[in-house]
Amino acid sequence: VLRALNDHADEQGKLWPSYKTLARESGTSLSTAIRAIKDLEFLGLIGGNALLNYRVGIDYAHSTVYFDERGSYIAPGIDVVGLTLRPELDGRYTVIGVPDYEGKPAVPEAKAGDVLVAIDKVPAKGSTMGQLWSLLGGDPGETRVLTLERDGKQFTVNATVRRFLPVSAGSH
Repeated sequence: VLRALNDHADEQGKLWPSYKTLARESGTSLSTAIRAIKDLEFLGLIGGNALLNYRVGIDYAHSTVYFDERGSYIAPGIDVVGLTLRPELDGRYTVIGVPDYEGKPAVPEAKAGDVLVAIDKVPAKGSTMGQLWSLLGGDPGETRVLTLERDGKQFTVNATVRRFLPVSAGSH
């Protein structure tokens, strides 16, 4: 489905395919295409801020969504502990990656496959991705105490908040 989405972007990156087109192009059923988009939304891979520059039109009768670019929003810097998380169906969050910061892993003690148990003693299980993002964020240099689980054993890590994307000139 992601490939079909990409194949139907125009020169400006606007996406125009309907669910029916996504199903046809990805070789899946209509219900599978719809479920895939809903799964992407659930996983946080399609979030509200992804559409800040667009006016979105929904044609329910024809199962079509239209995107009309309206602005040029520039994202602010991202000040956060460097973990890439995947929400699991049971409410837990699994570390699927640790981005590099200045050529080294941002959280060297964390590994893909670890389970995030808590952030500063606040349980991660059952939280939304937005709640976790807020807990992992802060001012660069601040420390967050992460409780991770690996091979059934819990351990804590002091992780530093880093600025991963610099604030662009002219943004707020």
